[in-house]
Amino acid sequence: MGKALSIGLVGNAAEILPEMIKRGFIPDIVTDQTSAHDPLNGYLPIGVNLAEGEKLRNTNPNEYIKQSKASMAIHVQAMLEMQRKGAVAFDYGNNIRQVALDEGVANAFDFRDLSQRTSVRSSVKEKDRSGGSLCQETQKIFIKQMKSFYVSFRIIRIFATGLKWREKN
Repeated sequence: MGKALSIGLVGNAAEILPEMIKRGFIPDIVTDQTSAHDPLNGYLPIGVNLAEGEKLRNTNPNEYIKQSKASMAIHVQAMLEMQRKGAVAFDYGNNIRQVALDEGVANAFDFRDLSQRTSVRSSVKEKDRSGGSLCQETQKIFIKQMKSFYVSFRIIRIFATGLKWREKN
């Protein structure tokens, strides 16, 4: 097993994850932390920067939501493909899987929602919605890397929040 490594990248996951797959880069763990429960204010559609998003959000919120939901479907499809290629994929109950299902991704729930788990360790013997189980080796990788993930996620979130603040002020 290699050294745990976290990479922070500012970009749109619905664009970046498919590109990573295309280039053959599959991480050990992939997750989604967007506010997908709010497609108008919590998600940025593919091909739209922050300024364009703000304008579209104000002038045509229905179109913005339509584009956000289509982007979420692509985002989830990429996470599923990464999982198929060996990554551990999960979210924290932010509704992205439901949106993807509504957008036609039939197997959108084939990765886990860890917000419903009280303990990662207890999930080893639990069955997921796809009928499989989380293997012990995957669990070991997951537990080992989650400490650095949580720290990195907080740093990225602070960094991203700072970017958003600087753009507005």
